[in-house]
Amino acid sequence: RPKQELMEQNLVLRNGSEILALVGIYPMDLVVDGRIIRCATVGNVATRPDARGNGYMRLLMTEALHEVDQRGFHMTRLGGLRQRYNRYGFEYGGLGCKYEWNLKNSQEYINTRGCQKFIFVPLDEDHGDLLNAAFVLYKSTACNVDRIDSETFLCVLRAHSMEPWAAISEDGLFAGYVTASADHKTINEQYALDDSRMADLTISWLKQHNLTQVELYLKCWDRTNITISQYAESYTIMHTSMFRIHDWEAVIEPFLQWKNKCIPLADGEMVLSIGADDRYLFSVCGETASCKRTSLPADLEVDRLTATRMLFGILPPELVVSGSPELLSKLSAWLPLPLSWSRQDNV
Repeated sequence: RPKQELMEQNLVLRNGSEILALVGIYPMDLVVDGRIIRCATVGNVATRPDARGNGYMRLLMTEALHEVDQRGFHMTRLGGLRQRYNRYGFEYGGLGCKYEWNLKNSQEYINTRGCQKFIFVPLDEDHGDLLNAAFVLYKSTACNVDRIDSETFLCVLRAHSMEPWAAISEDGLFAGYVTASADHKTINEQYALDDSRMADLTISWLKQHNLTQVELYLKCWDRTNITISQYAESYTIMHTSMFRIHDWEAVIEPFLQWKNKCIPLADGEMVLSIGADDRYLFSVCGETASCKRTSLPADLEVDRLTATRMLFGILPPELVVSGSPELLSKLSAWLPLPLSWSRQDNV
């Protein structure tokens, strides 16, 4: 969408009227169980081929992260090569699931549980009621990027050459939505009004488009995984992005509280030192969970990249850091935290 406000989100290095390199900084608030984490996503990182090797991208990335800090963002994300962006404080984090679902999986599900049938119709500006229903469903999820309004929501669903569809039940009611590739073989985002009908949507998708198999991406921490993971042919757990945390307290606490709400965590306290100066007191007591800055001595000291892997990565903490059995037991009961990021929100 060629709007001036979007163009102004790019940092550009010029030689006269010629653009040599650019980096985009795009604000995207992350909503975690009603709490806002102010995020920026870095994208459109590019240098003109004949201008490479002059340090232009390093200069722009440094300036971009300075601007992110100045504007008070809590977290920044991007996609790219790990070794290239580790130097700027970005590390892999977030959990996502990739499923392979085929006709044999469909038949096994039908034989065991039966299946409700759905049809899919294009989700677009001409179907305003369906678009609004899909947007409301998306906003009801516990962890989502704020897509602002139905227009932006539709724009995001169409990103990366994807096509959005609404699922309609046999009685003509909205039941969910998917956004999929043009050949229908990859689904980047799928939600159902009734979580227990996620597999039914997938089965109906295969049937309507005469497919033998579909690749389906879901956030790991969505309850929509329950039936899909039980019957899918295979699944892969993967990182969803690379993240740089600017305000650890503002990012950690909402996820710790949300996880404690979903799965009551073991009571306890622990002080984590991140980098040279930052220490945080993790505390869980019944329904109360918090992460606050502290001057107490640290139980564990880690650098920023290790902290990101331990708090938000794929591996259990005992495979990321060393410590006493008591400390590792406590960390394993709390971590990793349920950060995730939809492929459709990548830039």
